[in-house]
Amino acid sequence: MTTTSTLTRRNLDSLAIGPTTLRWHQIPTGHDGGTGWLHSGIAISPTGELLVAHPEGRDLLKVGTDGTTRVQTPLTELHCITSAIADDGVPIVWVADNGHRFVCGTPSYDEITAPGRIVALTLDGAVVRELTAPSAPGPWSPTSVTPTDPSDPRSDIWVADGYGQSLVHRYTADGALELTIDGTESGTAFDCPYGILVRTHGTTTELYVADRANRRIVVFGLDGTYLRTIGVGALDSPSSMTDYAGNLVVTELFGALAIFEGDVYTGHIGSAGRDHSAAAWPNEIDANTGNTVAPRLSEGVFNSPHGIVVGNGALYLTEWMIGGRIVQLAPTEGVQKGC
Repeated sequence: MTTTSTLTRRNLDSLAIGPTTLRWHQIPTGHDGGTGWLHSGIAISPTGELLVAHPEGRDLLKVGTDGTTRVQTPLTELHCITSAIADDGVPIVWVADNGHRFVCGTPSYDEITAPGRIVALTLDGAVVRELTAPSAPGPWSPTSVTPTDPSDPRSDIWVADGYGQSLVHRYTADGALELTIDGTESGTAFDCPYGILVRTHGTTTELYVADRANRRIVVFGLDGTYLRTIGVGALDSPSSMTDYAGNLVVTELFGALAIFEGDVYTGHIGSAGRDHSAAAWPNEIDANTGNTVAPRLSEGVFNSPHGIVVGNGALYLTEWMIGGRIVQLAPTEGVQKGC
C-alpha cells in the first residue's frame, strides 16, 4: 500500500491533455438559459446521443445532432448517469438520484427533497431495476453509480452514497449488498465520496473514489482492499472522473479539470477563478433585485464542472449552476462539433 505525498497545485498553460490540444465547444440542448438549476451527470447512449438531466431535474434529455428529446422519469434528480446493457441486450442507464433539487424562488432558490434512489432506466424513462438502500440508519442520498463492466448485465454495481452516509457500496447483479467501504483503511474515513470510476490498467481493474470533502482520490481493489491515495494537496473539490487515453480527468467543482497521466498529477486546466465562498456560488446575486441568477459565463472558462464522460474521442462535461452548461472538449483535429 502506498500513499502519494502532498502535491503542489499548478495550472496548465493551454487547453490540452498530454500531447492532445483540445478545442472548446458548448453543446446547446434547447433548454439552456432557463431558471432550472442543472445538477446533472452525463452519459452517451449507444447511438451517440448525450444523456443529461433537464435543468429542472426529473426528466432525461437525449441530445443528438438532430435536436433534443425530453423524456419523463419518476425521479427527483439525475445526479449521475451511466450507460449500460440490460439482460435482454436493451440499452439502459443507471441513475443515482440524490433526492434533492433546487427550484426557482426569490430571492434565493427553494429546495425539494425526496428519498434517494438508485435505478436503471430504459431510454424511454421506465424504471426496470432498483437497488434497495442499505438497512443502516441515516439518510440515503447516492451521488454516483456504475457497474464494474457496463457491457455485462451480470456485473456488480458500485454506488457512492456521497450525500448520505459517506459510504461506497458494492451490489451483486441481483441487487444484494455484498460490500461496504468507509475509507478508514486509507487512514481517513470518507467525507462525501462523491464520484466513482472503475478503471483498468493493463490486466488490473481498480475502483477510484473522488473523496471530495477530503480533497483526494482513493484507489481500491475490486475486493475493497485499499491500494493508494492520489491528488493530496493538488485537489480542492474532486467530483466526477473519467479516463481519457490513459489520463485520469477529474472535474473540480470550484472551476477546473485536474489531469493525471496514469496516476501522476500533471496540472489543472482552468483554475478556481470564481469566488466559491460567495453566498450565491456557483451563481450570482443580481445587484438590482437581490435575486439569485445564473452566473455570467465566458467561453473557455470553467464555472463549476460536475459530470464528465468520454465519447467519439472527445470529453463532454456538465456544469452545476442555474441554466447549466454542456461543454465538449475535442481534439483540434479529427472530431467534428456536436455529439
